[in-house]
Amino acid sequence: MNLSFDTDSLDLIVSNDVFEHVPCPGKAFAECVRVLRPGGVMLATIPFHSQCDASVMRAELGDNGVKHLLPSTFHGNPLSEEGSLVYTDFGWDVLGNLQMSGFSSVAVEVYSSLEYGHWGGGQLVFRMVK
Repeated sequence: MNLSFDTDSLDLIVSNDVFEHVPCPGKAFAECVRVLRPGGVMLATIPFHSQCDASVMRAELGDNGVKHLLPSTFHGNPLSEEGSLVYTDFGWDVLGNLQMSGFSSVAVEVYSSLEYGHWGGGQLVFRMVK
């Protein structure tokens, strides 16, 4: 949510299954826009709930720490036995939220490759351009 890179300094950002663990994803998306140069690309995999129109906030970060709005969900983390707390279950509104953060183009693509052994129905990849 507060990247150390200079404004307009990166050509590419790759993020794999991170944004659901960020307390304020909109702020994080805007930071990615800030550090990308014009025409820069962000590729992100985000756990996505395609059956949901709206994203669901599971927890929020306040002055007194984490406030759980729903029962806690954790994803595996090799550095923590407990795992990483999920703040947001993303639905279709994430596309509009990415655009509101400043991306000029937002798309969801399906990646699959027999050549590289990526099978299993395809991986959703969010592709955003500044």
